Amino acid sequence: LFVYRNRLDQSEHIALVKHQPVPHQATLVRMHQLDIASDVLGGLGAAFRPNLIEAAMRALAEFDGPAVMVMLRDPDPKVLSSRFSVEDPIGLGARGLRDYGVGAQILLDLGVRDMVALSSSKPKPAALEGYGLSIIDWQNLA
Repeated sequence: LFVYRNRLDQSEHIALVKHQPVPHQATLVRMHQLDIASDVLGGLGAAFRPNLIEAAMRALAEFDGPAVMVMLRDPDPKVLSSRFSVEDPIGLGARGLRDYGVGAQILLDLGVRDMVALSSSKPKPAALEGYGLSIIDWQNLA
């Protein structure tokens, strides 16, 4: 377990690591944007998503090789009230693209280079190659 602090906004992020990643060996990677409404409470209405953390932990444990889950926290101190507000709801993934850079830096620090992305969708993360990272395969998060 590693805790990383963003020097700009002081938000803290968690990285769970199974076996030390080695450059040029595929590492199973799950980037998870923490959302307390979904991750703890199961979500509400259209925001419902199954327990992705539990499914990811199971997949990481079963993977034959290094595996990493990075859990990114939203630095907004009003994230919960905004999440449940009718006037200004936060959509899932609202911060996603901005957090790729933070997640990429964490992966680099852990020694990840080639990764198998664990995801329920296939997003097109911008500029991963600029960080020296490459997605060599995808694994569905069921």
